[in-house]
Amino acid sequence: MRILIIGASGRVGRLLSQVLMAQGHEVIGTVHAAHAEQNGMQTVSLDLATASVAEMVATIKALGPIDVVYFVSGSRGKQLLKVDLNGAVKVMQSLEIVGTKRYIQLSSAFADRQEKWSEGYLSDLTDYNIAKFFADKWLQENTYLDYTILQPGILVDAETVESVQFNPEHAGKNNIGTVAHVLAALAMHKQTIGQTIVMSSGAMTIEAAINNLR
Repeated sequence: MRILIIGASGRVGRLLSQVLMAQGHEVIGTVHAAHAEQNGMQTVSLDLATASVAEMVATIKALGPIDVVYFVSGSRGKQLLKVDLNGAVKVMQSLEIVGTKRYIQLSSAFADRQEKWSEGYLSDLTDYNIAKFFADKWLQENTYLDYTILQPGILVDAETVESVQFNPEHAGKNNIGTVAHVLAALAMHKQTIGQTIVMSSGAMTIEAAINNLR
């Protein structure tokens, strides 16, 4: 498939691009203008904070047909409204204009369930959770995209792939490597369309956990 990763220069985006290319997909990644081509992947400059929907549409159309778009960009708390929230919404609006339907969005554990935000480490991420809440809700309620939302637990800087649990009762942890492999797998399974999936480390393989989704 031809796959576009929005935020390919970030921690998750870099690993996701490597996984997808290793699987034989053609991967294009959006980066800031200062970033050069990386790991043999084609890149295109896109500033989520400043680009208009019209500019995003032009950028995406220029790439030719795209089968799947991933949104894994994040501002690391610096531009939550402009990037994490409105940047995501502008991408969704652009894809509906372009006609690309399959869209996978990286979020955060229980981002769309405010009653969980006081639990554990989530209580320290209120502003981030608010941005993710509205981005997720816009996708769920205001688009016609074939979406999947992945809501992992707190990210651990490790590339190893661990077993997982989907839709746990409480937020946990996930290695970045595990998140990248789960994201890559989601695009290969139609039963993930329309799903919002919370994940944490667990006892199931990624494939088994996805096959267990209803």
